Amino acid sequence: MMQSTIENRIRAELSPTHLHIESDGSHYKIIVVSESFAGQRRLQREQRLNALLQDLIASGDIHAVTYVLRTPEEYEKDSRFGTL
Repeated sequence: MMQSTIENRIRAELSPTHLHIESDGSHYKIIVVSESFAGQRRLQREQRLNALLQDLIASGDIHAVTYVLRTPEEYEKDSRFGTL
């Protein structure tokens, strides 16, 4: 249920071309590929996600989160994503 809440928020706000969420209890790894990240630095991208998930982080539903946030162009160039 928590994963679908996270997914719905990200899809509504960022219109991602790729979204992958992994969860191990309250620890999450979230991969988002969105054109809306164009022109933004890493910190700005992370701040956008933190704002979307702020209430879940504050309540402890999300204890730890790791982000991988890319534009579609960056995603294509990043060989680390070849297996996803």
